[in-house]
Amino acid sequence: SLCALGGFTPYPVMSSITHFPEDFKPAPARVAAE
Repeated sequence: SLCALGGFTPYPVMSSITHFPEDFKPAPARVAAE
């Protein structure tokens, strides 16, 4: 999901964080890398 949202505007990213917070909690370093 992170790769798919990487090039989008912050709005779908924020939506993803809201709906899929588990994707962002386990590896915050990976989020920064991508």
